[in-house]
Amino acid sequence: MDGNNKLFSRRAFSGQHDANFYCRNCSQPFAKWQGQCPACESWGQISERKLLSSDSSNGIAFGYRQPNAHTYNKTAKGIIQAAAKDSISWSGHLKASTQTKLTQPIKMVHVEDSTLLDERIALENKELNWVFGGGVVQGSLTLLSGSPGIGKSTLALQVANMLADSLNPIDSDPLQQILYISGEESLAQVRLRAQRLGKSNSSLYVASEINIDTIFELVHSGENSECSFAGVIMDSIQTIFAPDIPSAAGSVNQVKECTLRFLRLAKEQNIPVILIGHVTKSGDIAGPKVLEHIVDTVMQLEGDPQSSRRFLRCLKNRFGTTSEIGVFDMTDKGLMTLTNPLLAYISPTHVETCDASGVPTTQSPECDGSAITITMEGSRPIPIEIQALVNRSHHNSLTQIRGVGVSYEKLQLLLAVLERRANVKFGNRSVFINVAEGYTIQEPAADLALAAALISALTNHPLHSRGLLLGEIALSGALRPVKMLESRLMAAHKIGLKWSIIPHVTCPETRRKLSKYDGSLKIHYVSSLMDAFTLLFRAGGAKFTNIPC
Repeated sequence: MDGNNKLFSRRAFSGQHDANFYCRNCSQPFAKWQGQCPACESWGQISERKLLSSDSSNGIAFGYRQPNAHTYNKTAKGIIQAAAKDSISWSGHLKASTQTKLTQPIKMVHVEDSTLLDERIALENKELNWVFGGGVVQGSLTLLSGSPGIGKSTLALQVANMLADSLNPIDSDPLQQILYISGEESLAQVRLRAQRLGKSNSSLYVASEINIDTIFELVHSGENSECSFAGVIMDSIQTIFAPDIPSAAGSVNQVKECTLRFLRLAKEQNIPVILIGHVTKSGDIAGPKVLEHIVDTVMQLEGDPQSSRRFLRCLKNRFGTTSEIGVFDMTDKGLMTLTNPLLAYISPTHVETCDASGVPTTQSPECDGSAITITMEGSRPIPIEIQALVNRSHHNSLTQIRGVGVSYEKLQLLLAVLERRANVKFGNRSVFINVAEGYTIQEPAADLALAAALISALTNHPLHSRGLLLGEIALSGALRPVKMLESRLMAAHKIGLKWSIIPHVTCPETRRKLSKYDGSLKIHYVSSLMDAFTLLFRAGGAKFTNIPC
């Protein structure tokens, strides 16, 4: 017998490794590996699969497994069939009549209205409620992702405390418990984090576990295997594993299968489940793309590691508005809501501030290369400050184009349009763009503000303070309209801006709605890039025709 056959024989018949082989095509079991399956005559379909251990035959664990995740052999089939009698199926706690309705197609108009989607758990943090669409939905599965050290575990522990507070009013009896499970930290480390946050609800339970079967046993630790917890938070999905899946924790199969089982838990027990997910070097959510398809809600925590500012962005929400954003500050007490998110990304020189007696304070001198625009995150307007610096290259040094919060491709496009349509050349100059507080621009409505900041830095002439610039720049140099103008102008009015330049509006109804802001916010309508620059720099004391080329 050669070395390979000895290896297969030893692995197949060893008492230490209770392993077998089966055909992936027809599920025929074999004592050892072979090239062809004699049952279906297929080649290369024989794979090794470990038998289920006796302690993993708990009916609760089997109830959440997918049918194709079972071990198909005679011994394992007997275990599965025996456990299935006591297992919790997808509709295990539903009445027989209800289960029949779920398996029979009926007309849409005959489907009974359900109040489950209206059962939201309101959190005490208004920003979190805003991002979730009004609160956490019962029976929902949420994925929270973010870069390492950005504050995912801190936010998850805060949400766990908020859920415990919301589900347990002062006079509530009995208490509804929340389970926080950490696969990355010990119980002492979780306790240390809770002490730093300064709050720990008595109905919040913690555990440190990475075996998903053990986790489900913890969740159903009540009488008669009933669900003992009203909410589950798992940190993180990449650290847990299913013992019946022959791959390492964090692999594609493990992440997909474990997420599907948590989905069954959330829907079956009608409890909110929150999973923490890792991200890759490029910032994408780690794991298979199907992970984002399985869950109901996808949240991403963003921010500059050098800044305390954090943004919670909603990328997907089956029960609310997508693309909402929450603004927070990372403190020693965790993530705190900003007092006025509208002023989070602009400097005081662009808004009117007053002291305690109501007298306007003295503003610092205006600086060139600074412009204000308002972007939309879902239905929320976000005023941001764009800062530009243009410097002549000396001694034949190479020019640079750098942007923080703006893509390199966007800067190249704007510089090309300015050179071709406005006769402004940056060929022998280095260009630097920065968006205040680490914000990232993701919509074209900020094009006009970017271009104006570049021209202001080039001419050393600051723009008038307290002004708003909106407009998408086309390749022809024309200004294209932007969406949700009324919401943007309302935000500009709230923060005390005095003038605005926006694309020409042809709809009479839209102009009528915008006219109500014309008293406190002077609105200038322009149709092209040249019209906007002529208006801007003529009003600022600089002649646009004298811009250096």
